[in-house]
Amino acid sequence: MSSAAPMREIRPPEMDQHRVAWLTTEDGKGWTTLTRIRFATDGGKIYTSLGRESLGFGQVLGRPEVRVSLGKGNRRVRGPEIAGVASVLPEGEISWARHLMPRKYWWLRVPWLWSRESVLVEIELV
Repeated sequence: MSSAAPMREIRPPEMDQHRVAWLTTEDGKGWTTLTRIRFATDGGKIYTSLGRESLGFGQVLGRPEVRVSLGKGNRRVRGPEIAGVASVLPEGEISWARHLMPRKYWWLRVPWLWSRESVLVEIELV
């Protein structure tokens, strides 16, 4: 008999049914920012895009610890916050995220709707 604790599911099963999530980031001074994101999931990772000039992106660069919570577009959070570590995807690794996002959001199948000012971010859930 194994004495190991059972593994818990990192990602809630209803996450794929939601269209919007909220990304909570922090800077070093204690300020938090709540950013609405559209996302795609793959295993224990979430892929999203953030604007280069957004406050949330600047905070991810400075402090990669983030929290993700499911919600609706009007700042109503549905479910618990999930901790994660965010990292900016390098140019060579963005093809998988660019494949996942249009499967969920139909308008991203049109290439010129991807913003050139956006950066793809991978959030590994912990």
